[in-house]
Amino acid sequence: MRSRAQERGFTLIELMIAVVILTLLATIALPAYRGQVLRTHRAVARAALVDLAAKMEVELLKTGAYPTNFNFHLAGSNAAMNDLSRYAITTGGEVQATRDGRSLYEINLETRDAAATVRQFKLIATAVNAQAADAACASLSIDSAGRRLPVAGSAIGGDCWTR
Repeated sequence: MRSRAQERGFTLIELMIAVVILTLLATIALPAYRGQVLRTHRAVARAALVDLAAKMEVELLKTGAYPTNFNFHLAGSNAAMNDLSRYAITTGGEVQATRDGRSLYEINLETRDAAATVRQFKLIATAVNAQAADAACASLSIDSAGRRLPVAGSAIGGDCWTR
């Protein structure tokens, strides 16, 4: 039989030191991880805006005017989406007619007449749900001229399209 001096194990102090080290690592790593997740979701929104702007240009070539709603883009997905001027996008880039708990951004379409025959559009992605924590880049927009901008007041420095 072994004596008490020969028993192996961790002392309470050793366990406390390990807990402190793990806490410090988590304190440093968790905010960095959350920030990376927000940036990744922002990239999904940027891709959706660029894709949708390209599809708007195709519609301009087909019909001679920009569409005034997203029905052209969402055709066949839901018959009850008359004059849909906003929709939601999820983590995987899926488009939804309505916003729910999986939604990251809500995309709005604004159209306006610059002249009798020319239409202009602006697509605005606004962060919702958990993505709303991305306060620096809560909204992104792209317009018919291809200008990629943060919406006024959403970002300092305006680098939401590049980072």
